[in-house]
Amino acid sequence: MLDNLARHLSNVVVKEPITFKNLTVFPLAVLLALAAPAWAGMEEDCMQVHDLDTKVSGCTVVIRSGQWQGKELAWAYNNRGLAYTYLGNPARAIEDYDQALRLDPGLAVAYLGRGVVYDALGLYHRAIEDFDQALRLGTGSALAYNNRGFSYGKLGEYRRAIKDFDQALRLDPGDAEAYTNRGISYNGLGEYGRAIEDFDQALRLGTGSALAYNNRGFAYGNLGKYRHAIRDYDQVLRLDPGSTLAYNNLGSAYNELGEYRRAIENFDQALRLDPGLAVAYLGRGFAYRNLGEHARAIEDYDEALRLDPDDAAAYRNRGISYGTLGEYRRAIEDFDQALRLDAGFASAYNSRGFAYYKLGELTRAIEDYDEALRLDPGDDYARNNRRNALRRLGE
Repeated sequence: MLDNLARHLSNVVVKEPITFKNLTVFPLAVLLALAAPAWAGMEEDCMQVHDLDTKVSGCTVVIRSGQWQGKELAWAYNNRGLAYTYLGNPARAIEDYDQALRLDPGLAVAYLGRGVVYDALGLYHRAIEDFDQALRLGTGSALAYNNRGFSYGKLGEYRRAIKDFDQALRLDPGDAEAYTNRGISYNGLGEYGRAIEDFDQALRLGTGSALAYNNRGFAYGNLGKYRHAIRDYDQVLRLDPGSTLAYNNLGSAYNELGEYRRAIENFDQALRLDPGLAVAYLGRGFAYRNLGEHARAIEDYDEALRLDPDDAAAYRNRGISYGTLGEYRRAIEDFDQALRLDAGFASAYNSRGFAYYKLGELTRAIEDYDEALRLDPGDDYARNNRRNALRRLGE
């Protein structure tokens, strides 16, 4: 009977959060192709050299020389802004893009560059405004559509993101990054089959991207194809042996397959790489619980909650372990907290109902089963538990 308390636990083991591919930063070659004719000396350093520090120095000399004006000077600011973007100095980059656009409001690549920086800063609406303006100015480039789609994806506007990735692929059918990003958008919508098709195409194009494998594994996992997911996460680790999320996701997949010792090995590795990864403690706790090691499970849930005090799933899972140990009052305290954090957490009502049932508080148990069924009418475990409580109440 106690096992009924944990029937739905596997549904709350966290896999990898959907993660978009890093925004494409414009290759220097793109801007050089748009730049003025061949230059000499410091002018050449500003317009053509690929060493970023040299580019900054060259553009600074050109800007201070007073020899360039108007649109030519705008290019100098734009190229220095590009160099600052690559060097990880967003404030200086934005200053330079702003100045380039004051000098030449029609310089589309400056809008594109500034949009990249805004996106990196998490200012997605401002990034989209800049990409919109670049497209209005007639760039029509796959890169612009891809980057705007990326920003829409970060905002959770997956349908709009997909439209942009579609357009990017019409313009450049060989753009593996657009396939990867569109696949991630389909993951966000729960359309895992379509996501897998896009990741397959990205990988056929020869990128060998760890991100494509990682997100395809995520899609396979959500379709219940855990062996396929494991193969993809293994490939991620061949490409990136330090991928914490790949180890975490492997642990989650092995949990789903009931291979709890292998799950623990992978969660251990994830936590060696990142001791602050709360979801890995949550997943490892689940594995320990299923191995009957409830004290170790509770230790892991404690640590998960220390790192993330608002994790309703961790409270529910710890409550299940307390219930399995017969500590029903402590279990109820955890289920209460889980429901304060997530009032729609159907399985937490079922679990709390079972704890009340074990304490003989049958009316309260039935109330919780009723709520669990209201939220999830297909929950057969809650229905059976309710039937048992009603039968016992009538005895």
